[in-house]
Amino acid sequence: MARWRDVKKGNIKDPEPRNNQTTHENGDFKINATTFTQIKAVITDLFMIITPLMYISIYLLLGGREEFSQNMLTGWGYIIIPYFIITVLFLAIKGQTPGLKAYEIKLVNTKDHGDIKIFQVIVRQLVSIFTTMSIIGLLLPFFRKDHRTIHDMLASTTIIKFPNK
Repeated sequence: MARWRDVKKGNIKDPEPRNNQTTHENGDFKINATTFTQIKAVITDLFMIITPLMYISIYLLLGGREEFSQNMLTGWGYIIIPYFIITVLFLAIKGQTPGLKAYEIKLVNTKDHGDIKIFQVIVRQLVSIFTTMSIIGLLLPFFRKDHRTIHDMLASTTIIKFPNK
């Protein structure tokens, strides 16, 4: 009870960091983004990037729904390949896609929370295609304290809270 009073009165200035925080040399905390925030960012990316690509693919390149349904492999290739390239470019240059930026989170290197390399981004995006198809890949971040996915572990990346400036 005494600690609560001290915190309320302001006698304790610097609380101890939680387990999911790491301190850097400049003293700021890097907190891993929650799984729900990451999911909201992915959904935002799907609407902002995939929807225009689907429209272009279905109506401009293939000529309509009927042609898309007859050439489904080609149609999805027109959608997935540009999506992969656009996402890799966003993550390699800024570390944020539009969805990550909207929810103030960023993809960083796990070791030093610095910028990630293009090889890490490509590995992460390729592995993410397969991990999202499995139940374990979808449920794993809900059971981990650091909220990392299989593709984050294999690419040595993590998503942290990163306020926009």
